Amino acid sequence: MRKHLLFFNLLLHFIYEELFNKTCVGDKMKIAICDDDSIIRQKLFTIMKSENEKNGYNVKIYQFQNGFDFCSRIEEGEYYDIVIMDINIPIMNGLKVI
Repeated sequence: MRKHLLFFNLLLHFIYEELFNKTCVGDKMKIAICDDDSIIRQKLFTIMKSENEKNGYNVKIYQFQNGFDFCSRIEEGEYYDIVIMDINIPIMNGLKVI
């Protein structure tokens, strides 16, 4: 779990420092988390939500437990600025989503 937290922190640094100011000036950035492991998905969500509240970022976070649910939202016209996708997830894996 410690390795996951280090990865999450690096990922958040990349998202907020590199992309936030460049892509979402005035608009809400939409981030999708796709992972079948509810603990990882919830941990990512909690960390991102905390950073949003602490720093006043304008970010909306969506959670999906498989690629099929994510693709269904895309087909309905939804879009996301950033997608964090587990490759090995059930029903429709991350590679099929790509």
